[in-house]
Amino acid sequence: MSSMEEMNNFSIQQESLGKQLAQILTNAKKDSTSRKTEGYISSRLASIEDIWKNVNKNHAKIRTLDVPQHSYIQMNYYSQIQLKYEEAKKYLQDCPKATTLITNEASDEDANQPHVATADPNNDDMQIKRQRHRMQELDQIVQLIDKELLETKPRKRYELLLERISYQWSSIQALHEEIMIHETSFQSDYFGDDEYQKIGQQFENAVTNLSSKIDAASSIPDTVKPNLKLPAISIPFFDGNYEHWPTFNGTFLKLIHSNIFLSKVEKMQYLKSHVRGEPNRMIQHLQITDVNYDAAWELLKKRYENSGYTSNTRGVHN
Repeated sequence: MSSMEEMNNFSIQQESLGKQLAQILTNAKKDSTSRKTEGYISSRLASIEDIWKNVNKNHAKIRTLDVPQHSYIQMNYYSQIQLKYEEAKKYLQDCPKATTLITNEASDEDANQPHVATADPNNDDMQIKRQRHRMQELDQIVQLIDKELLETKPRKRYELLLERISYQWSSIQALHEEIMIHETSFQSDYFGDDEYQKIGQQFENAVTNLSSKIDAASSIPDTVKPNLKLPAISIPFFDGNYEHWPTFNGTFLKLIHSNIFLSKVEKMQYLKSHVRGEPNRMIQHLQITDVNYDAAWELLKKRYENSGYTSNTRGVHN
């Protein structure tokens, strides 16, 4: 694995950990004062310390990689996560703990008045079981992809596999967000063993391998359009670095976007197979269709052509 690939994997893990910190803070701010017992505060403080420990562990490995041009370094993402960690820790430490407050509230309310909803551990366990089932299905798709990559297949077959694994990953992402929103203790092995990050890395590797196959297959003239000759000039990959956007944008516009002999489905496949990291995550949920090509291209243009959007304004994604 190259240094850039390692860097991409660590960057994905750091982003996920940053989101976990942000989610703990968001949930704590939403919860009522009556829920914020000493146990509530201490469990969340322990959770953010565990997350911060993993952040530092990853960052120590990142420092051994010589990839100064990566967006993680350029944006000083570690410092942004640190700010979120310090904010969450300070908020929890300064929270007024519920002591007699619960008794006072209870005496003022009618006995039949519903209590503030609390997390149901059984429901949390069920969500994690569902998530693990989805992860097992994705792992099976990865195994199928690995097997089929050993043979020469039509490009459409690789595209179908790419759509299938992207759809499965989208369902995992959606359920992960639900788990993070409702989780209170973060004591499950699901968090401790970084299961989400590990399956995410499997997904990224599979997409990279499939994209390479699709790209190679795309260089062969289409038998349906014998007069079509795909550009001999290679298209640069775009990893989200703002400095690289003008080059990628100009080349892609000239060779692909403005090519009247390419369908939008083919343009969408070119686009998906030439973005990595953050831009890939922005459009990975979009299936390869005519309509989605325009949507995907506009998403990337709005993000990377917005001159007012600088690294100084970026924070940890909530």
